[in-house]
Amino acid sequence: MRLGHISDLQWGRLRDGRIAAALAEDINGQGCDAVVVTGDLTQRARVWQFREAAAFLNSIEAPLLVVPGNHDVHAWWHRPDLRLRDPLRRYRRIITSDLMPHLELEGLSVLGLNSAHGRTVKGGLCAPGVADRVRAYCEAQPPDAVRVLAIHHPLTAMQNVDAAVGGSEVWAAAVECGVGVICCGHAHVSRVTRLEIGHDRRLLVSLAGTAVSNRWRAPQEGVNSWHLITGDPSGLDCHVRRYDADAGGFE
Repeated sequence: MRLGHISDLQWGRLRDGRIAAALAEDINGQGCDAVVVTGDLTQRARVWQFREAAAFLNSIEAPLLVVPGNHDVHAWWHRPDLRLRDPLRRYRRIITSDLMPHLELEGLSVLGLNSAHGRTVKGGLCAPGVADRVRAYCEAQPPDAVRVLAIHHPLTAMQNVDAAVGGSEVWAAAVECGVGVICCGHAHVSRVTRLEIGHDRRLLVSLAGTAVSNRWRAPQEGVNSWHLITGDPSGLDCHVRRYDADAGGFE
């Protein structure tokens, strides 16, 4: 399995347009079986930002699974009624209408979850029933498939980042159902965590940094990156590929 994970593109706050081209080239050159995009495609959910993000996604050759982030919901100061009533209207129209997508390939099963809602400012929310959806999906997958969850907000609290409301129930379902990888973003820092689940299983949490924007956070100011997850059910590795301005590409 070769799974690409990118997050927090935030079109409208690009560091440099050349980074986006370099990112697509690097992802395509790594032979990914699939690529997950964990939200914040735009900076302010404007139509032109979604269109440019969609054009970038179309340049990626591997099958894609995309979920929205909090920056992809309608802004409070422009049509607050729409923010509450249909916060992801533009995302659904331009990117995808499926807010809980799934992708199955040989040896790989990926389920996308939506944590972006207009009722919050930037925090995430896992609605009632999401944990049951995780259980039902995982139970229907082949026993030898690597199960992956993709969501914008982390399910558990991390440094300077709150967990999504309801995330603990989804986390418990993931552990219960044998999920091997959780891909998330939102924090604007790159972090890879391996957790021992019992005595014979590990859970890899891939928290991707910002792929192309200049919205960095300490201690990774000036760093753009994406994650390449490789392996099989017996063992997984996560390679962090960072942009090198001098080389003009990701390494």
